[in-house]
Order: sequence, then structure tokens, then C-alpha cells
Amino acid sequence: MGELLSPDVPPARRSAILDDAEHEFANFRYPEYKLVLDRSVLVTRNDDGSLTLEPVRAVYRYESKSSKLAPAASEGRNSFRFTVVRSDGRWLIAESDLFDTFSRVTQAGVFSWAFFVIALSVVVIFFWGWMVLDCSIRYRNWKYSVALILTLPLGALYYFFTVWLRRPAGELGD
Repeated sequence: MGELLSPDVPPARRSAILDDAEHEFANFRYPEYKLVLDRSVLVTRNDDGSLTLEPVRAVYRYESKSSKLAPAASEGRNSFRFTVVRSDGRWLIAESDLFDTFSRVTQAGVFSWAFFVIALSVVVIFFWGWMVLDCSIRYRNWKYSVALILTLPLGALYYFFTVWLRRPAGELGD
């Protein structure tokens, strides 16, 4: 992929692009990946002599390399913007939002968000259960507990601030 990048790409950006692409291709196999230029592509000449092409459609199929049983396959169609420059008789990529997609949608990023959502859900469910249990012990009346269950975690939050914080734990309610 490095041979497709313009020499004008700053070294830090080039390194980030190549690292993200290496990570992507280490985790996924692309049996099909093509960029489609059709009549709807708008070509704009920039002041520095480069050309911007948009939207360039990417059509692809990919499979996860990490699946031991059957590879999880998927396909997609996305549109990207490419800025290309002429260098040594070839058109090379100077910039593209395709590279930002590589770094944004990596498997590690998806798993970190999934872990965060699961952890937050566990904390919320634990807190909700704690408040329902406290309500059922404190008031010894099933109506209050059912009301707390039906109002979901928002009801537990309300109960926490209006009852649990204001009354000592040993004090029973009405």
C-alpha cells in the first residue's frame, strides 16, 4: 500500500496509515475489494495541482481471520473522497477519508465499545437490583417494590436520592 501513497504525505500520517492498514489486513481477509469510478464522480482540480475525486465507491467482501470455525463474512458499499497527485508519471494518493475509516472501525475499537456497554449495563442492573432489594426490606410492601421494578433504573435513581440517602439503613419506612 505504501507504493500507492504520494511522497508528499507527511511521515507521521504515512506511518499512521500504514500501521492502520497493516492492522486491518492482519485481522481481515478481503477476497474482493474494488474502487468504482462512475459518471457520478466529481473531479475537482485543486490549487496545488492535485485532483479530488468524490464519491468513489468501494465495493468489498471481507472475512475475519480470527474465527476458528467458519469465517464471519460481510460485505459493504461505502463512498470515499480521494485526493490524488501526479508523481513520476503515476497518480498517487495524497489523502483519503478511507484511511480514517481503517483506524476508526477496527476490531479492537468495536470490542472496547462492546465491553464498555456491557460493563455499564452490569453496573446499572446491579444498582437497580440493590434499590429494589432495599425498598422491599425497608417498606415490606410489595407495591413499592413493583413500582420500582416497573420504573426501571430511573425509578431506582429517584429512590436512591429521595429515600436511601435521607434515611439511615436500619430505619424502616411506613
